[in-house]
Amino acid sequence: MAEANAPAHPIGARLAGENVPDNTDPATPEARGNPLEGYYAGDHVASTLAEGTSHDAPDIIPPVTDEAKEQVPYIIVVNANQDVMKAVMTLLEQNNCSGVILSASGLISQAAITNQTSGTIYHRGLFEIVLVRGICDPINGNKVEIMLSNDDAVVVGGMLTGSLIAAQPVQVVLLAQVPA
Repeated sequence: MAEANAPAHPIGARLAGENVPDNTDPATPEARGNPLEGYYAGDHVASTLAEGTSHDAPDIIPPVTDEAKEQVPYIIVVNANQDVMKAVMTLLEQNNCSGVILSASGLISQAAITNQTSGTIYHRGLFEIVLVRGICDPINGNKVEIMLSNDDAVVVGGMLTGSLIAAQPVQVVLLAQVPA
């Protein structure tokens, strides 16, 4: 427990069960009720990047493009027995763009997954999507990472190298990079 005269950090105070003083500026994240909101990303990362002292902070490199791109979000629902990746690629090809899969949810009946230790394995059965993320580009190809879990809680994962067939409707969140 912090000493009474020691300055308590608002996050530490909240986590220790102490109250934040009533004179806290209402514009701060602490006064709005979420002691963690905005602190790490807003204060720590910005200050360490500016000072150049943090080795934990990621390098931020803007993408190099020869044309302006507009980011358009899509939520795609792929019906049962349809190829999820084919649906995503059809949308991107129709819009003449590339995209990033941010997430997906639903059940899969078939997937072709490659990893370094096992090579390419064709999984058939009922699998829950744990994670799907990656880049989809009709011109340069796909780099999509996937993790699936079966009903025995066995998780398989790697790079998606073939079809991804929906067992039930699958929802995909996609951010398309459309030429402006």
